[in-house]
Amino acid sequence: MKKDFLKIILFEQITDYSAKLNEHLEKSGLQKYKYQTRKLSGVSQIKENDADVIILSHSFQKTSDIETVRTFIENCGSTPVIIISDNDHNDFASKSIELGAGDFILKKNLNPEILKRIILYTLERNRKTRELLLRNRELSESISRMELLLLSIDDPVIVSDNDNNVIMTNYASEKFFGKTSDEIKKIKSTDLLKSVDENNSQITCTHRDLTYHGIVSRKMIPWNNADAELITIKEISERINHEKTIIQKEKYYRSILQKIHEDIIVIDSESRIIDINNSVLQTTGFTIEEIINKKFPDIFFAIPEKAETDFIKRAISETFKYGKHHNFMMQYSAKNGRYRYLDVILSPITDDLSVLYIAAALHDVTDLVESQKKLLETTSRLNLALKSASIGIWDYDVVNDKVFNSIEWKNQLGYKDDEFAESTGIMGKLLHPDDRERVSEYMKNALDNKTVDYSIEFRLRHKDGSYIWVHSTADIYHDSSNRIIRMLGCHFDITQRKLNEEKFRMLFETMEQGVIYHRPDGTIIEMNPAAEKIFGINRSLILKNQSFDKIMHPIHENGESFTSQELPSIQAFKSGKRTAKILMGIKNKNEHKIHWLNTVGVPEFRSGEKNPFRAYCTFEDITKDRDNQQILENSLIEKEILLKEIHHRVKNNLQLISSMLGLQQRQIEEKKYRDLFIESQNRIKAIAIIHEKLYQSKDLSNINFKEYVQSFLNYLYQVYQDIAHEITMENNIDNIFMPVDIAIPCGLLINEITSNAFKHAFKDQNKGKIIINLSKTDNLYSIFISDNGSGISEELDISNSSTLGMKLIAAFIEQLNGKYEIIKNPGTSYKITFNYGDTSNGI
Repeated sequence: MKKDFLKIILFEQITDYSAKLNEHLEKSGLQKYKYQTRKLSGVSQIKENDADVIILSHSFQKTSDIETVRTFIENCGSTPVIIISDNDHNDFASKSIELGAGDFILKKNLNPEILKRIILYTLERNRKTRELLLRNRELSESISRMELLLLSIDDPVIVSDNDNNVIMTNYASEKFFGKTSDEIKKIKSTDLLKSVDENNSQITCTHRDLTYHGIVSRKMIPWNNADAELITIKEISERINHEKTIIQKEKYYRSILQKIHEDIIVIDSESRIIDINNSVLQTTGFTIEEIINKKFPDIFFAIPEKAETDFIKRAISETFKYGKHHNFMMQYSAKNGRYRYLDVILSPITDDLSVLYIAAALHDVTDLVESQKKLLETTSRLNLALKSASIGIWDYDVVNDKVFNSIEWKNQLGYKDDEFAESTGIMGKLLHPDDRERVSEYMKNALDNKTVDYSIEFRLRHKDGSYIWVHSTADIYHDSSNRIIRMLGCHFDITQRKLNEEKFRMLFETMEQGVIYHRPDGTIIEMNPAAEKIFGINRSLILKNQSFDKIMHPIHENGESFTSQELPSIQAFKSGKRTAKILMGIKNKNEHKIHWLNTVGVPEFRSGEKNPFRAYCTFEDITKDRDNQQILENSLIEKEILLKEIHHRVKNNLQLISSMLGLQQRQIEEKKYRDLFIESQNRIKAIAIIHEKLYQSKDLSNINFKEYVQSFLNYLYQVYQDIAHEITMENNIDNIFMPVDIAIPCGLLINEITSNAFKHAFKDQNKGKIIINLSKTDNLYSIFISDNGSGISEELDISNSSTLGMKLIAAFIEQLNGKYEIIKNPGTSYKITFNYGDTSNGI
């Protein structure tokens, strides 16, 4: 409420100044004011709105008086205070203003005009200050309300300053970023938004196995007297997840569609094909581009007549109109031009109001249609096949005690169809007398449900009076009470098989090899007389159903016993294959000696079955052969010992000859004759080393050629030691075993070439090197001998040479049926190849 007067209260220390101040007020021209004077001690009783202006008149002379001003101003609250004082110290005035005084006036400067101006100025400034405080309070309240609003918003909201420092965030932000408000405020807003997609301002944040998505918006706003950026994130996680769910469901249903083996086509209201599964492509041979968005009749109705095409179009139309299923058969041409038949089911795909699409399920029934066409042909062929295979069909109606026998059943016995009437007693009349009781008992057990698989063999009398063997099988049918109501069976004429079995039985009884038949559990079914003789047991033992390993105790060659799983017939059962020959020792109980047998296990299968139903084991007695073989092996060992002794004596004799030549050459003064003795001695030594290696070897037919060459090269090195210390030798010889008939000429060949190198290659040199290489690939041997000496004459031809050494080299190469090449510069190199197995020259 606006007041009609201005209320002024004077607090004074000196009472006589009140009149002076009132005088100034009257002269100032201020209209309608009330003036009061109070003592300084009453300031604590002043109330809000008790005065418009408070004037403090005081004589402040001490420094401590400034505390009086502080206390006074604090008690005056929001009412403006004007101080009138005698103290003209500037510091006192400024401190009063700092404490909240509206103005400070020296008494000596006070006049009515100044008083008026100061009062009005102080009131105006106080009014503005009040308004400013009110606006600040309203702004503060507004900010508080906005903060509460921002905190309550479901979408994340962030406020950041110009330095990207987060100054405010809401609860939704904590959930979105997975951090507390304090943690977010420690992160720059640019770092919080670093994953924002620049194209669509989308942000993704993942934490604790949860992923949040949002659209970022930015706007500059004023905040606490400064600019700030308001960042809002419209959360779209639910929409994104919903879209992902839709995509996943679409993939799931499409996967199901593709895995359906039937051809599925989705058709829209204009008969366009909008979707298919892969099975359609496989059936039709078309590509997806050739089908999608094409009209259904254009793809599948190229063949049918117009009437049929109109029917199918009408079926599609009615399915859309009434939502009914339609089922029909149609014919079409696949891409390869082949005619096919399809069974079609049209099913509506609806929402709550209407049919959206049609799902057409196509089932290729071409084979069924064609098989129906061939059914009559197959039936006639079946009858012909039954006749050709001599299979007779019989059908026994147990409830009505009636029997039906096919024409072929009667033909097997030499009768025509009308030659005897159907009767259940016909079997009893035709059965062989020796089989009647057995067959009658078997049939009784079958009708009493005591027989699982009906299968029996017996004899029936032919029209001509002879008997044929028949194998009868049947399927047995029951009613709901498990009573037999029908038997449907076949008769197979097995007369020829029985004759063959008789022949086999004669062979089985007379063959020299032992044979034993086994069941899967190892029990013996049958054995032939040869097996009885080998084992020295009576066949009557097998009537007790004993297994082989319980009757006999077979052993291995090392004396260990066979386990039941090692028996040939058991192995044949397990593998379903014929076993290789297995050596087995059996003690004959009559002869009390070990018989050694070559045994073979053979499985036997019934037609159409994968597992053998029995197996047989054959035994070939090789005891005499083993005894003879042992005699031969002992004889061979004796001969090998004798042959080794011969090699040893030959080596000794050759060594003796070599020693005699050595003694002789010491008495020869002329060097050329002495060298001839040395060369002869070397050749004899090379042959002697061969016999020495054979004596030391376990194999008298082959020799380790690498060891042999190394031995006589060491010997040559000692013979030519006067020059050999300046010559190095390198040999690279594969680990080859050579037959003796090529080892001797090959060794002598290497000896001659190496000796020539020692004697002639290094006459004008202080040092030299000889390299010897020998390798074998398949049957091809390669020898390479080289030196880095002065080399032989370019005109030298070893085949026409007059020297004995060259003639021997040529002779040995010819004996090996080899080829050679001499490289004469630098030094001399011999390259020789020969193929073992070429006997044209006696190798």
